[in-house]
This record gives sequence, C-alpha cells and structure tokens, in this order.
Amino acid sequence: MENRVKLTTWIKDILIFLILLTFIIPIPVRFSVPAVEIKLDDKDFLEHRTINVHGWYRINIFTDCQFSGRITISGYPETFNRMSDIQFMKDAGNGSALIYWPEDGPECIFGRFQAEFPFRRMVVLLFERSAGNSGFSTIDGRCLVARARSYTEALKVLKAQHIVSHE
Repeated sequence: MENRVKLTTWIKDILIFLILLTFIIPIPVRFSVPAVEIKLDDKDFLEHRTINVHGWYRINIFTDCQFSGRITISGYPETFNRMSDIQFMKDAGNGSALIYWPEDGPECIFGRFQAEFPFRRMVVLLFERSAGNSGFSTIDGRCLVARARSYTEALKVLKAQHIVSHE
C-alpha cells in the first residue's frame, strides 16, 4: 500500500512539473496553411496564398502569449524580412501588429495578425498604406483568412472574430 502511495505521488509530481514546464519553455511552431485573400467590398476578388509560420510560441497564464519567429505570406515579398515578435493581446482580440524591417528602409507595418490559441482561425488584416498613414477598413479592406476556400467561408471566420458585421 505504501508503494502505491509513493507511485501516485511521483506521478502527480511529474505531471505538475510537465505542466509548469509548458509555461516556461517555448513550444516550437512550424507549419504552412493555405489561405485566401479577399476584399470586403468585392465578392469576386479572391487570391490564393500560403501562410508559413516558423518560430517559438510561449504560453503565459497571467499575461499575453507571445510568438517569436517568422510569418511569411506568398505573394508578399516584404514578409520575408525580419519580423517583430507578436504579443497575442487578450484585450485586443488575440491580435498584434505584423511589423517587418527591410534591410534598406524603415519598418513596414504590414497589417494586424489575429488568431485563437493555438493558431486557429488565423486572419491577417492588410493595412492600406497612404501618405504616412496605415490602417484597415472594415468596409473595403483586404484580409487573408487561413483555411478558407471561398469568400463566404472567409467572411464567416471574420464574423466569428468580430472583425466585420456586414454581409
């Protein structure tokens, strides 16, 4: 009976240790996912892209989760530059700005990246750049939606993420 209690205690200790380890050690992330690019004001615009994610994901219980690494998007050469870390801000819909630093110029605020844990319902809101301003329009903006195959599927994901409310 005493051996059984010791074994149970050891198993509990090991499980607690492993769970705590997940919050201390970053988890390696490496995958590619198909996506579609849509324009909110043009149902006929549909471009197929691939989003590649490569880096480390750190789970935090009390603060925002973090991703360090690279997110590259086919068809957008600026995404192959050095990228800032992503802070998945819980207060802001688990999103963060995608900022890239070209070697020969100023930073490029590419858009806003949003995803549910662990990288589910990934959406990239592409910022329009004009005369020093950058931002996203919920009326005529461009979006990249992972794992969607059509405008309708992409719109469903955008509504679930509370990005758009219209048809």
